[in-house]
Amino acid sequence: MNHVEKGHYYEQEAADYLISCGYRILETNYRCRHAEIDLIAMDGDYLVFVEVKYRQSDRVQSPSEAVDGKKQRHQSGCRSIFAEA
Repeated sequence: MNHVEKGHYYEQEAADYLISCGYRILETNYRCRHAEIDLIAMDGDYLVFVEVKYRQSDRVQSPSEAVDGKKQRHQSGCRSIFAEA
């Protein structure tokens, strides 16, 4: 399985898990100008944005370290665009 296939696989795993927890998936791989949000879901009245990260080992970096400030800013703009649509 190549890198892209692995990413799609784990995004689907995350979506399936969220669905099993009662979330409703609204979008997958939502793209705007500078960012992509892996999953957008509803949890009751809450709009939830999900970044899926898969690591074979914690030695590389933690999930929170994998989403740096630049990516957070880009995703913030993308979230705003989605919420306003």
